[in-house]
Amino acid sequence: MLPVCSDVFSPAFASSTPSAKIKVVRLGLLVRNSTNRAIPYPILFCPAPLETTANQKLLSLRASHPFELIGGQSGNRQMRFKFDEIPPFGTAPIIITAEFSMPASPETGDDDKKHAQMDQDIPQAIRHLAKKLQGAAPEDTAHNIYKWVSSNIHYQGYRRQVLDPEQLLKIKKGDCSESASLFTILCRAAGIEARMLAGYLCKGSCLLSEADFHNWAEFRLNGQWHLADPLHKKFMDPAPNYVAFAVVQPGLEAEPLFTIEGEGLQVGISR
Repeated sequence: MLPVCSDVFSPAFASSTPSAKIKVVRLGLLVRNSTNRAIPYPILFCPAPLETTANQKLLSLRASHPFELIGGQSGNRQMRFKFDEIPPFGTAPIIITAEFSMPASPETGDDDKKHAQMDQDIPQAIRHLAKKLQGAAPEDTAHNIYKWVSSNIHYQGYRRQVLDPEQLLKIKKGDCSESASLFTILCRAAGIEARMLAGYLCKGSCLLSEADFHNWAEFRLNGQWHLADPLHKKFMDPAPNYVAFAVVQPGLEAEPLFTIEGEGLQVGISR
């Protein structure tokens, strides 16, 4: 098992934000060759943590194997690992270590501009519900939307296929992806900038597992992003346990977390 580090305070960061904590997360990956032949020059793609959000600042990113950082849509980035060869029935382990500064309250970062909401067609049924949930002020509207989603969308366990918003309004059952997606789209229909995030829930410093993967939402008020997690009943709470790896488009089928180029190769999280 990989070692798990404890939270420590960062003197350099504490000078400007005294209550910020250092958070170290580790992700173990294992590339496996299930064939009886060597696979030459395989390439692994893995999402990299977001560099800066209102609730995290990436201080360092290291891995046990050389990698390249590749930029992508909305500020998302990929770590690209290249190998010379994976032998027959062989494996290639990788340990990724990310160190973050986690402020006690949300901060405004320049990189937030990369994560602005994406243009999106919003169904009429969603617009109608958003109008019904309109409050006296944007914060009231966001809170009304959060309360409706958290009270009406019931957790049904992990779903591989993501329901579109109109289906979800009829079925009213889903997982974290559906709850975060619906909150985001309802906010946008109400004129509130919102985004859906993908990453991990991790208390303190930790070794990540598949069970830690999570989707949640954020909405912007007065230039500041705030947490909204209807599944876990969190609204404008501090977010020290949320580690964001990507901004994702709500209502669309989720892409694989990891992709590997090379016939007969599989990749997964290893502990």
